[in-house]
Amino acid sequence: GDSVIAGATKMLERFRPVIYVDLASEHLEPSRRTLALLKSLGYHFPVEPVLEECQNGENFIAMPN
Repeated sequence: GDSVIAGATKMLERFRPVIYVDLASEHLEPSRRTLALLKSLGYHFPVEPVLEECQNGENFIAMPN
């Protein structure tokens, strides 16, 4: 999860794609890191994830600002 996003930061900064990301409370720390990284790269979530309530396999869209 978060290692894929972390490894793609240069591509995300250059091409600014819309991202479809799976977050889950069962994987809280990796989900937190992914959310924080995407926000630090200038992404926002039209539906803000509440990580403590996300079910395994819950998907969110991250949009570039």
